Amino acid sequence: MPHSEPKPQTWFIKPSINPNFEYARQHCLDWALKFEFVKKNDRNYQRLEISKIWILTARAYPWATKEELCFATEWFTWLFCHDDICDDSQLRDRPDSLLVLHNEFMVILLHKKMPGESGPLHRGLLHIREQLDDITTEKWIATFCEDVRLYLNATRWEAKNRMYNTINSVSSYNKMRLFSGAVYTCFDLIGMFHQIDADVSFLKDLPFRQMITMANNRVCWDNDIRSVAKELKEGTTNLITCLKHEHNISIEEAIEKAQKMCAIEMEDYFEFKERLPKFEKRKSLQQYTAGLESLVQGHIDWYSDTERYTVKD
Repeated sequence: MPHSEPKPQTWFIKPSINPNFEYARQHCLDWALKFEFVKKNDRNYQRLEISKIWILTARAYPWATKEELCFATEWFTWLFCHDDICDDSQLRDRPDSLLVLHNEFMVILLHKKMPGESGPLHRGLLHIREQLDDITTEKWIATFCEDVRLYLNATRWEAKNRMYNTINSVSSYNKMRLFSGAVYTCFDLIGMFHQIDADVSFLKDLPFRQMITMANNRVCWDNDIRSVAKELKEGTTNLITCLKHEHNISIEEAIEKAQKMCAIEMEDYFEFKERLPKFEKRKSLQQYTAGLESLVQGHIDWYSDTERYTVKD
């Protein structure tokens, strides 16, 4: 059966990069060494270098100050290291063990209190949480902590899938993928850095909330496309494997379907954007919308910079 051609791409986001990316690079490596995520010149240090997380944050937040960019880089580094534990360690298919760890993380976030025993992820998270008091408001901190909680919950759901070798329906997978990518936490930084009121009306407007969901989907689905070779090797399911299983098609055909989904999601995003009502805080709306689009485009561009998903024979 012939495949339909994807819709012509009518949307465009201008790529941009924060000029402080080299500063963020050194900060990232120093921060990871300080909190013992890596040791100088070991395998994890080299993996961090080729991941180029600082380029991702520089592309995602091209307008951020040097200090904000460094904070974002710390948070992204923490997320990547946590994801590596969930995907590659003995905890990858042990949701109950992850729950113990995640409960400790939530104590740190909610109470700024270190549990009895701590590792690099605990110490790094406490440092991130302590900085939030100087960066933003209590409302944004509460939103961020809740989004982290949902992210951790979703990673345990993924671990349970691995434990039982479950391949979910595409619909079920996508409902949880909105949270397992931690993208909402990255969107929260837009509001924090621009000092947007967490209760501003457009953030509670349903069409705008749908735009946030579409941007999240675009980031996560594109990641699933780019990382499919790595995740197939690890035995991890993602959108591509769910599409393959549900439609009984090849990996190549599943990738094509996912690419069409990505294109349609952004077409819909810009259609919603054109029809938004006029809000009182128009500057804040423009800042947040531009931030969403920088995050989407920044992720797309970063895949040409990083070797994180390269599979070596």
